[in-house]
Amino acid sequence: MVSAVMVFAFAACSGDEPEKKVNGSENGGGDNGGGDNGGGEVVTTYSMVPVDLGLSVKWATSNLGTTVASESGEYYAWAAGKSDPVPGLCGKDWRMPTKAEFEELLNKCNVQETTQDGVKGYKITGGNGNSIFLPAAGYKKGTDLRDNQAYGYYWSSTACSGQEAAWYLDFMIERGHQGASKKLTNNGSYKIYSGSDLTYNFWQEMPNFGYMLYYPDGSFNLFWGNDPSDIVAEMGLELSGDKGHSDLGRFSADYKFTKQGTGGSNGHIVYIGIHGWIAEPYVEFYIVEDGLGSWEAPYQGQNRGTYEVDGDRYTFFTLFRGSASTIWGTKNITQYFGIRKSARQKGHVDISAHFRAWERMAQQVGKPAVVYVTAEAINSGSGNVDFTYLNIYPQASYISWLKENGLTGSDAAWDATPSKWGGEATNAYMYNKDKDEPFRFPAGFDPYLNLRDKVILQSIRPVTK
Repeated sequence: MVSAVMVFAFAACSGDEPEKKVNGSENGGGDNGGGDNGGGEVVTTYSMVPVDLGLSVKWATSNLGTTVASESGEYYAWAAGKSDPVPGLCGKDWRMPTKAEFEELLNKCNVQETTQDGVKGYKITGGNGNSIFLPAAGYKKGTDLRDNQAYGYYWSSTACSGQEAAWYLDFMIERGHQGASKKLTNNGSYKIYSGSDLTYNFWQEMPNFGYMLYYPDGSFNLFWGNDPSDIVAEMGLELSGDKGHSDLGRFSADYKFTKQGTGGSNGHIVYIGIHGWIAEPYVEFYIVEDGLGSWEAPYQGQNRGTYEVDGDRYTFFTLFRGSASTIWGTKNITQYFGIRKSARQKGHVDISAHFRAWERMAQQVGKPAVVYVTAEAINSGSGNVDFTYLNIYPQASYISWLKENGLTGSDAAWDATPSKWGGEATNAYMYNKDKDEPFRFPAGFDPYLNLRDKVILQSIRPVTK
């Protein structure tokens, strides 16, 4: 059986309305060849040892790129439609696992968080007593290693229908707060540290009803008491508010929290999830993942229907508030609520997929000004919401990346790389027709998609063919 702390959820594909998904994750990888193994380089094959877990395939004892079970191995971009990220890399007897084989692994084995050789990860034990260890190896964005010892991301070879994207295994490690906390009791926004993109925001309608503890790793805790009328703690991105969400790129967030609380006055509500403000038109929005009290249906909100994102069905409500207090002062606003059917306390939120779903339901999504991971208590007795892990980030679009790197005009006339530069096997390179030379994009970058979930390189755990 799968342990309670395992996260294995599917995120929605970019573009198409996703099908109902259970137990898995999906992300754009692009047909980028071999990630760190760029075109023209010598391909090294690895001698791997199979383990029989009593399943339809045998799993390797170690990640691709190492023979030590607790080591991360190498990190790779996903190659659409191929069983290896680079042909021959896994060797003739090995390949990448499919989505179905990952599901079989989790559904038919015991999954337990553990530490091996000082490395955090999951021990997966088959019914015959044999086991493998998946280290929480994180992922790479370019050369920057992220989420090491906090998350594990493992590519499958199963493509997302109709797109250059793939399913992947996604799990989270119990971690807790990192670093010394700071306490906020007064309303205001504060940078995590100088130069950080992330900002904490604390607000309460009346003073002395609660406070916020925040940590340098991006986690925080909201405490409240004495039945506050409204109190909010959140962390996220403050934006310019002058660009549409598609121009800014793909927004997503990962989180984990615990909650506790007592009921307050009539109509008490605690919202936990994503919160933000959008200009042109003025909108306050919520993506509600969990809560306390009457969080499942906003008071007087109009039910606009349902949509599917991140492996579950959400009900969409709108509520016209008229003249109300906003981050821009008093404005006529509408509130949007995407309410998740099955409450969860950890997972991945594809924020941009929610924006697109609302637009398909004939609701305008203009220019985001702030996007936060949030906890908000309204008339809610006493309690706390403790975010022990969270991350929120936008992914720059392909077009904006070209502009930022001075690749505009004729320099942006890219085409498939000719055979003299390695051909289609080196799609991490693109070809400048004007200059007759290749240009290497950041490892894992997919130049064929305007918007990407993340520019990522992930681990691979092979299985026998």
